[in-house]
Amino acid sequence: MRRTLCAAALAAAAFAALPASAQSARQAVLAELDTAAHAVASRGYVPDARAIGRESMVGELPRDGSVRLEVSLRAGRRYRVVAGCGPGCDDLDLRAFAADGDAVLDEDTEADARPVLTFVADATGPHLLAVTMAGCRTEFCAFGIRILSR
Repeated sequence: MRRTLCAAALAAAAFAALPASAQSARQAVLAELDTAAHAVASRGYVPDARAIGRESMVGELPRDGSVRLEVSLRAGRRYRVVAGCGPGCDDLDLRAFAADGDAVLDEDTEADARPVLTFVADATGPHLLAVTMAGCRTEFCAFGIRILSR
């Protein structure tokens, strides 16, 4: 779990030292997340900043790279995880794991750049989200996640 937290912190902090072009990729990712979150807001979902410590997490991954991010969920609560990626990205995959780290609660591995997961947390506490940059036309691509709940 500790390596997961370090990877998440590195991915999220990566944008602090990036040039303006990467900052614009960050803005593109946030716009994708806004669009995806708006689509589910009518279904009663609201942003759950407690799950990841802020409303959105943005980072970047190398082509074919992946990271597992630790999120804090509450048992019995219904979650919608939306993700998106920036310029150069064609395919982003997302998986949510149960608290035991083995069982998959939901996954979106379709060939799209805006995966969405819907599941009920099985326990209160840390869960893992796996983000995979399955299709990136450049060396690195920006991605972001936002967790909503009801």
